[in-house]
Amino acid sequence: MLLSVSLMQAQTSRTGYFMENYSYRYMANPAFAPTHGFISVPLLGNLETSFNTNSGASDFFFPLSDGSLGTFLHPEISSDLFLNGLQDFTSLGHDLDMGILNAGFYVGRNFFTVGINLHEDFSADVPKDAFALLKQRMDNGTKTYHIQGLNAVANAYADISLGMSTDIFDNLRVGGRLKLLLGIAAADLNVSKLDASMSDELWQTDAVIDANVYGRGIEFELEDESPHYVSGVRETGDYGIAGTGFAVDLGVTYEPIEHLVLSVAVTDLGTMSWKQSATNKLQSRCKTTISGIDNLTKEDFESGSTTFEDYMNGIGEDLEKLIKFNQLEATEGGSSQLRTTFTAGLEYGFLQNRLGAGLLYENVANPVGDNLSDLTVSANLRFIKAVQFSASYTFSNYGNGLGLALGIGQVFFISVDNWSPRMTPQGLPLNASNPTVSLGLNIPFGKKDCSRRSPGTLGYFGSFADIFGWN
Repeated sequence: MLLSVSLMQAQTSRTGYFMENYSYRYMANPAFAPTHGFISVPLLGNLETSFNTNSGASDFFFPLSDGSLGTFLHPEISSDLFLNGLQDFTSLGHDLDMGILNAGFYVGRNFFTVGINLHEDFSADVPKDAFALLKQRMDNGTKTYHIQGLNAVANAYADISLGMSTDIFDNLRVGGRLKLLLGIAAADLNVSKLDASMSDELWQTDAVIDANVYGRGIEFELEDESPHYVSGVRETGDYGIAGTGFAVDLGVTYEPIEHLVLSVAVTDLGTMSWKQSATNKLQSRCKTTISGIDNLTKEDFESGSTTFEDYMNGIGEDLEKLIKFNQLEATEGGSSQLRTTFTAGLEYGFLQNRLGAGLLYENVANPVGDNLSDLTVSANLRFIKAVQFSASYTFSNYGNGLGLALGIGQVFFISVDNWSPRMTPQGLPLNASNPTVSLGLNIPFGKKDCSRRSPGTLGYFGSFADIFGWN
C-alpha cells in the first residue's frame, strides 16, 4: 500500500539553480524571478522525479565464478560477504513533482506566481536484520532475527500556491509563497519490534507494529472470527480530499557587489492534517506460531527450480500469516510534516556575467533516516542570451555525481542532477546515489522591467503606484 501511494522527495534542479532563464527557480527560492513571465504547458511545465539511496547495486549484486552476475541470494555469495557490506540501515526514497498548471507574471518590478502542483513521495529505512532474514532464513537450524526501526512513509497531495517577490533595495530582493495543501492519501509504518524465530518445523513472531493509512475511498476487510484481524482492503469509490494543510516558502537574494549574488531560502515549511473520517489506524501486538510451511524455500531458489519473484512472494505470504493487524477506532485525525528544505547559494559572474561559478548547499528533511544533505559546485554559461548551459558536480551523503542542464529561452528546460558515472550495464548505480531529472515546457511573455531605481531607494516601501508599476 505504501508503494502504491508513491508511484514516483522531489527537488528543484540544483544544476539549474543559477540559470536566469529557468522559470522555476522560484520554487527553490521564492525571491528569484525569471527574465520573462510565463505560463506552463499543462502537465509538462515542470516535471521532476528523483531517487535516493545510501546503497547501490554493488551491495546486492555480485560476480559469480562463471563470470555472470548474481543476486545476494545466490549460494556462492556468503552471508558474511553480503551483510558486512551493508550499513546498519538501508535508506531509500522515490519522489515526483508534477506541475498541473503554473504561471508567473510581472507587475512593474514585482513578480507574481500562481500554480497547481501534484506531489508524491516515499521514504523507507530498512534495518540490516531484514536483509539477513531474506538471505539466511533458517540456515543451519533455527535462526532468530530482531528487526526494529523499520520505518516507511508515503504521501500524495496537491498544492494551490500564490507567490510574490519584490525589491527591498536595488540589491536586496525578498519573496514568499503561500500554499494550500490538499491531501490525497498517505501511509506510515513503524516497526518497533519484530522478533522472528525460524526453523524447518515452525516459525514464530513477536511483533509490535503501528501503521496509519489516510485516504478516502478505501475500507479494510476483517476476518469473521474474533479477534477480527485485518484480512484485506477494498476500494469503495468514495474518493475525495482526505486532508488539508498550509505551507510557506520564504527566500531572499542579496547582491553586495555587482555580479556576486547570495541567496537563502526555506521551502515547504508546513503541516498536513488528515480528517478523522479518512484515518485508518492499524496495530499489531501479537505472538504467532505457524507450522507446516509449504511456500517456496531458499533451496528452491538456489536450485533454479523457481524464480526470484516467486521466492520473494513466498516469503511475503509466509510473513502475512505471522503478522496480524487489528484495526483500531480512529478517534481523531492525524498529521504529517512536509519535507522542509533549507537552501543557501553563492554565485559570482565573470566576463560581464556571461560565465558564472556557483556554490549551492541544500538540506532536505527526511521523515525516516538521515536528512538529505548535499553541496553542488556549478559552472554556468550565458554567452548566448537565448541559450544557457550549466554543468555541476554534487557531493552528497547519498552519493556523488555529475549534473547537466540546458535552457532554451524560457520555452524549454531539461536537467539531470547528481548522476553517478559508475553504473551497471543495466543502468543501475553501483554505489549510493541521488539522481534528479527535471523537464519543463513553457510559453514566455511579459519581459522583466530592468529599469534601475536610484541607489538606496526602498523598493517595497516605495509608493503604492511604484510597487505595482503604475507610474
